[in-house]
Amino acid sequence: MHGWSSKGILCLSLCPGLLATLLVAAVGACQTVTPQTLQRQIDDAVITAAVKRRIFTDPITTWGAVNVETVGSRVYLRGVVPTAREKNRAHELAIEVPGVLRVVNDLQVLEGRTL
Repeated sequence: MHGWSSKGILCLSLCPGLLATLLVAAVGACQTVTPQTLQRQIDDAVITAAVKRRIFTDPITTWGAVNVETVGSRVYLRGVVPTAREKNRAHELAIEVPGVLRVVNDLQVLEGRTL
């Protein structure tokens, strides 16, 4: 039987063999997620958002194509910026974000050229 329960929950009835096959496939395709790894992913996402907000709202610079990624509280800056000043400023803004352990600044400078 499938349909909606009185509480608005979708109810499905599957044969036991199909259900077991689906569960084995789902578990096999997933990485082990522990509370610690989940918390680390959340922390990294919060750091990435904070760095992006700081970089893209900075009033004294104009930004090119900057990509921000955080892995294990280490921030990676990639992309292109118009000047060395913007590259250095991005590093300064990122390292000031709480929780950042290190900034890897791989930004490329296109001084004198248009983005």
